[in-house]
Amino acid sequence: MKIRANEMKPHAIGRLMNASSTYWRSGAALLVIGALIPVVHTGGTWLHGPRLLSALAVAGIATLAGAWRSPHNPDGSAVPDTTRAAGLLTLGLLIAVSSSWVQFQWFFFPDWREHQDFVWPSIHLVFLLNLLLAGWILTRRPSGWRTALGLMLVLPLLAGILAVWQVTGGAAIYKDDHPSFMYRLWLFRETFPRMVNYVPQWNAGTVDATPILTGAWIPGLVGFPLWLVADPHVYYTAGFIWMFMLLVPLLAGLSTRMLGGSLLASLAAAVLALLPTRYYSLWVLHFGTLGGNFAMALVMPVAGLLFVLLWNKRAPLGAAIALALVIIVMNLWPLSPFMAFPFVLAIAWNLRRLTGRSSLLIGGAAAVAGVILYPYLNTLLNQAGIDAGALMRQGRPPFSAIIIQGATLFRDQIRMANPLLVFLGLAAPLLVLKGSQRRWLAPITLGFILLSGWSDVLFPNRQLHRMSIALFFMTIPATALTLDVLLETTGWRRSWLAALVAALVAASGWNARLIYQGRGVETYGIFTPGLHTLAERVAQETPPEGRVILAGAVGEDYEDGHMGYLPILFHRELLGNAYRHDQDMNPWAGTPPAHPPGTPAEFKTWVDTFAGHLIITIEDEWRNYLRAQPESYEERGQVTTTHQTYTLFRVRHPAPLFAAGEGRVEAHPNHLIVNLNDPEVPAILRYRWTDGLTVSPPAELYPAPVNQELSLIGIRPGGETHLVIRYSSP
Repeated sequence: MKIRANEMKPHAIGRLMNASSTYWRSGAALLVIGALIPVVHTGGTWLHGPRLLSALAVAGIATLAGAWRSPHNPDGSAVPDTTRAAGLLTLGLLIAVSSSWVQFQWFFFPDWREHQDFVWPSIHLVFLLNLLLAGWILTRRPSGWRTALGLMLVLPLLAGILAVWQVTGGAAIYKDDHPSFMYRLWLFRETFPRMVNYVPQWNAGTVDATPILTGAWIPGLVGFPLWLVADPHVYYTAGFIWMFMLLVPLLAGLSTRMLGGSLLASLAAAVLALLPTRYYSLWVLHFGTLGGNFAMALVMPVAGLLFVLLWNKRAPLGAAIALALVIIVMNLWPLSPFMAFPFVLAIAWNLRRLTGRSSLLIGGAAAVAGVILYPYLNTLLNQAGIDAGALMRQGRPPFSAIIIQGATLFRDQIRMANPLLVFLGLAAPLLVLKGSQRRWLAPITLGFILLSGWSDVLFPNRQLHRMSIALFFMTIPATALTLDVLLETTGWRRSWLAALVAALVAASGWNARLIYQGRGVETYGIFTPGLHTLAERVAQETPPEGRVILAGAVGEDYEDGHMGYLPILFHRELLGNAYRHDQDMNPWAGTPPAHPPGTPAEFKTWVDTFAGHLIITIEDEWRNYLRAQPESYEERGQVTTTHQTYTLFRVRHPAPLFAAGEGRVEAHPNHLIVNLNDPEVPAILRYRWTDGLTVSPPAELYPAPVNQELSLIGIRPGGETHLVIRYSSP
């Protein structure tokens, strides 16, 4: 039978269209590879030959294995384009980790350097594990290899926890802002739910809103029972492990499950959440900014809960309640509202999924969260120093500069991330996943890419570059779901690709263990015995009401951490010039001068004004200055630790806490308990006056000026001997 050419034409066009629709993912995957490989190249030799040959050998062996047919894994079907795209992205990953990227000091796997090729989890041993797993998957029934993979992924979770405990021995992590966070947790415990507080423990009384400005309420609430038992340094590391090595992986696994992942994919997500990027370990482990990092991890459950509400026909009420709770906790970090952008973008893309019930539940969850958060947000904007108007009015660079600067910043963030999340996590939502998962995760990923690269350019000086941490947390469910896609492919293709991804997930978990052991650039320390020794000497040298002056511009020089926690450790009030980043550096704000004043009398007047009893210094210029005045300051010896030598000087004839009158003061955040010897004599306390201080009648308070820059708390007792001075933010 003859067929005319015009009868063949539609069929030929149809085949062409089917081919184009089938292979678009593969083409896009090649474009992604071509874009990412130059981005991760960091200079020097482009490719490391032996490593690349190892990668290609694995691919070749897996290809030859396709000639063998397993009865449990028949291999006669066409390769799905999603699997083909995943395979191409994985091949691109293998090429990338054979490039100069590996020599970058912030490369995700520090043990993948050329001279460390045979240390687990080195790339050669990952390839070996890949082959072993591929053979196991190919020759065993699904129940057997799924169980084996699951057990393999549980081990890194346990190893990471043991690594932290092994390094610290349970002692508090102590580096950079970790002691500041311990101070904020203590202040949270003492003052919650108050947001703006009068804190007499620092600089003779200072108004402090740092717990809400830094997101400290988040670990305060999440680990609240721990802080009730004892002071924060006692259980700080236990709280760290609970939040970042148990709860964050758990949330990653649950989120993947809500997005349709298998139990195995959920376990893989939990392992990847231990360390999505080295930028995360820099901020959470080295710098100690706990609140913001935990808030960024919550993008995963937000995505999972919204997905359930949009794609579950019955839209469960429990998911809406959980969504409201997660939104509340996440937005206790001031930068979290920026993270709403990707979710708004995704909801707009999927508007047709909104039903009356889902709209009511999502809107209700947002409304409930907004009502509960209103006092917090109002305080941030009106009392804690955040100017939203200035944020929007600040100047912007030209459009071309925005594009270039944002792309450069995004490149730098990619280089620090897990290669698996870079090559699969960023592209999988569009190229590997299908249906509802793709429609939901693709716009969210796009939104976070824009946020992590360009928000810091548009709104500088807000540290929005940290949004890349949220981005790579958000790539974790997509990467885990890709593992499910690969496991659904029949035959040797499943065995090779799924085994390689599983091996890389396991290696990522073991690599997290190395970083948490302090093997990376982002080192950390622990609460040293020297701090206890220094605290004991302070107790010996000062009475309970004696104030301690930390002389000099010492920053984070007290045992390699900021000084914020020292009043709680010393059980004394302190005067220091770097206990928080936004501190008023005026000496009459209670801040010790950075350098010795011109005349001894000038400094002695300042010391007496603030009732200093003991001076501690680590700087030679201050040691020499104080030693030159033995009539005013008595050297009491030194405390030498692994980090510093602290020299102690006792103030001769120290001024009392009462500039006028006599009595005793018991100081707590937001209230001073005052017992006067004579209820008829006016008194002046050497605590700084601020608006918002009150006392019950008939007693009265008034500002008692010392000079134009300082007023102390004046009291007219009105016949009362026992007074409680309270603070309420105006």
